[in-house]
Amino acid sequence: MRWTARIRMLLARRPLLYWMAVTTVALVIGMSLRSAAAQAERQRDSWGSVSAVLVAEHRLGPGERLAGAVSVRNLPNALLAASALHALPAGATARQYIAEGEVLVALDVTPDSAPLSLLPRDWLAIAIEEPNSTAFGIGDSAAVLAGGRIIAPIAVVIQVAVDGIVIGVPTDVAGAVAEAANQHVVTVALSANPPPR
Repeated sequence: MRWTARIRMLLARRPLLYWMAVTTVALVIGMSLRSAAAQAERQRDSWGSVSAVLVAEHRLGPGERLAGAVSVRNLPNALLAASALHALPAGATARQYIAEGEVLVALDVTPDSAPLSLLPRDWLAIAIEEPNSTAFGIGDSAAVLAGGRIIAPIAVVIQVAVDGIVIGVPTDVAGAVAEAANQHVVTVALSANPPPR
C-alpha cells in the first residue's frame, strides 16, 4: 500500500510525469487497436473477392415460395459452393428444407410449386392411403415397407391429404410400391435418409 501512496504523491507533485504516463498508456492502447484493425483487414483480404448470393431470411420448408423469403448478401467466394444462386428464378419454390441464413444453391430451388417439382430426377409419385397422414410433412424422408420387408429404402413425401399421402420413389421400386398400395399392405415410415438430388 505504501508504494501506491508514494507514486500518487510523486505524480501529484510532478504533473508532467502524470501526463507522460497518461500519454504513454494512450499510445500503447492506440497502437494495439491499430494493429488489431490491420490484422482484421489482412484476414478479410485473404478471403479474396466476394460475390452477391441469395441467403434464406428464415427457415423454409419444401414447397414454400422463395420470393420475399431470401435476401442478397456479399460473401467471400472461398466460402461459396459453385452452384450458389445469384438471382432467384421466377416462381421459385424450395425443393427441400433450407435453414435460416443458409446460402441457396441450385439443388434447393425448383421453378415450380407443383408437388412433382419436389421429386428427384427419374422418380415416380404414388398415392398411398394413410390414416395417420398428419404425422407426415411435405419433404419428409421416408421408407416404404410391405410384407415385413423394406421395398423402397428411400422415398420422399411430396403431398399430404386428410386420408393419405403422395410419395416419390425411385423408378426401379415404383412397381412394387404401387402393387403394395393397391393391396393395402403398404406402410410408410419416416426415415433419416434424405433422397438424392
